[in-house]
Amino acid sequence: DGIETRIVDLPIPAASLSDLEAGLDGQIFFLRETDGKKAIQRFDLKDRKAETLLADADEFEVSSDGKKIVYRLKEAWAMGNASAKTLTPGEGKIKVEAIEVRAEPRAEWTQIFNEAWRINRDFF
Repeated sequence: DGIETRIVDLPIPAASLSDLEAGLDGQIFFLRETDGKKAIQRFDLKDRKAETLLADADEFEVSSDGKKIVYRLKEAWAMGNASAKTLTPGEGKIKVEAIEVRAEPRAEWTQIFNEAWRINRDFF
């Protein structure tokens, strides 16, 4: 009931919009796809304007406090300030190839077994 009073029309040109995420107060981040390119945009409810942060990106995530944004362009990941006017491709690059994860299968075996058993018991 009353959904028509809770809908807000945003003055954004028609396009394929995806990955809506909340930023700082009154900010909405989203991917806008036109002509096969996805751009990260930020809409400010106060100014009622959308700004393009990065003209070409594949995906993004905004930090829980709304201050940082991490994005991926092809195989490269980078991080920047979510309140910046624009993001420069390649600036703030994260060296994912240098990340190492240590796994100890023997220590993890009990949890793996119990989770697999629980999933099979409940859903098979």
